[in-house]
Amino acid sequence: MKIKELFFDGAFYRGYTVDELVNIGVTRDVATAALVSQVAAEVASSRQSAYELESDPLFLEALRKDAAGDIEGAEEARAAALVAVDAIKARYPL
Repeated sequence: MKIKELFFDGAFYRGYTVDELVNIGVTRDVATAALVSQVAAEVASSRQSAYELESDPLFLEALRKDAAGDIEGAEEARAAALVAVDAIKARYPL
């Protein structure tokens, strides 16, 4: 996997793999940390999008049902939302 961008020792590097960066003088620890950070940011972004599309509407449904006095419906919606959150976390592990 290529690192989108890395600033190291006064220079920007874009589109290199960890091994390529090591070959041109970047330490393996720095290159690996950049890759890990990039992957974590991509996972966080994917999770956020999935939460907005899948689990957030269920949590809002739970709030609406709770406000309307439908306690049983609210609990069902909350449970479905939590299942959706777990599925999202499984799909996009950190």
